[in-house]
Amino acid sequence: MSSGEIAEQGTRPYLEETIKEMKARGGKDAEIAAKIETALDQGKLDYYKVSQKIDANGNLAPIEIKKFDIK
Repeated sequence: MSSGEIAEQGTRPYLEETIKEMKARGGKDAEIAAKIETALDQGKLDYYKVSQKIDANGNLAPIEIKKFDIK
């Protein structure tokens, strides 16, 4: 991605930028990034967003799961 460009979560450019940033941090992050990148290149990576809202009374709403298409 070019400087100043914004990628939306759940897109391939967002994932690729995340991998790049993890590699730059080095250490364990870089090791994990390499594994993610390999799985992505092999078409074996599933990318999900999992969220759960909490209402004003502290009650948990149902868990929401969304699978992103990152082809």
